[in-house]
Amino acid sequence: MSTELEKRNIRRMSNKESNRITKECICDALIGLMKEHPYKDINMTMIIKKSGASRASVYRNYPSKEAIIQDITKNITDELSASLTGVLHKSNTYEWFLKVFSRLHSDKDMCVLIRNSNISFTDMFYNALRIASDSEYASQHEYIARGIAAGLWEVSLTWIKNGMKESPEYMARVCSETLRLE
Repeated sequence: MSTELEKRNIRRMSNKESNRITKECICDALIGLMKEHPYKDINMTMIIKKSGASRASVYRNYPSKEAIIQDITKNITDELSASLTGVLHKSNTYEWFLKVFSRLHSDKDMCVLIRNSNISFTDMFYNALRIASDSEYASQHEYIARGIAAGLWEVSLTWIKNGMKESPEYMARVCSETLRLE
């Protein structure tokens, strides 16, 4: 069994590049372990061994497995937020929801792992949606925005749990008809 670092077969690079690759290997190691073991049973020693990074490197970047999963989910939500930039929910509800479900569908494997691990993703999901539509909802009450995000996340979790059998287009249509805010 080769480690995540060995798979990359890299010789020399800058410190910045080395740190980026080390972090990727640590994240990939956790993802790989989550495919094999329940999240609650995974420990830092297992992550260190699978990643191939030194104990010091792992702990310098991540003090816990929770910090690793937060970094992974932050990357997903950052990508979600970026994909929503420029699409206003109020003016094009269907397109907005389509972008959300298409982004989640493209990260299907990771979404399934997160859902199966009972890791709370709601706050990060809310932040991604808030950042993407900040100007649109700036005047609205935080509770309304959180309610929309929580509702959308629950719909997304159910979709993930059911194997994402419906297309992102179908999910966007259902949500745009149900959750239209005008």
